[in-house]
Amino acid sequence: MNTIAHLNAAFGARQGRELFYQDSIITKDEQAIKLNIQHAIIIKRIESKNEILNLIKIAKEKNLEIAEFTREMLETTNDKKIIDITKEKNQKDIEYLGVLIFGKKSVVEEMTKEFELFK
Repeated sequence: MNTIAHLNAAFGARQGRELFYQDSIITKDEQAIKLNIQHAIIIKRIESKNEILNLIKIAKEKNLEIAEFTREMLETTNDKKIIDITKEKNQKDIEYLGVLIFGKKSVVEEMTKEFELFK
């Protein structure tokens, strides 16, 4: 849950208000309800680090928006420490806890069709 929350926050910060069709709706008694983003969110489970790395590579090749979450990001909230630790490792040595991929639904579904929905 922590990984999913961080991925969505990072993604939302990068994409901003363009994710919304409209900011809020007004009820009959004039109460504002903030709307969710207009796009579907699907969470799938990937067990293999190689599968995550391959998915990241494909997403980058397709110029899709991605957000990545690693073990270092979980263990410290100090970005300077994360930068220092990460720059000493090759990507293959990074423990990815999750990746968020955003793009046209049919493209993302095709890329992730082999992975099971998170239950």
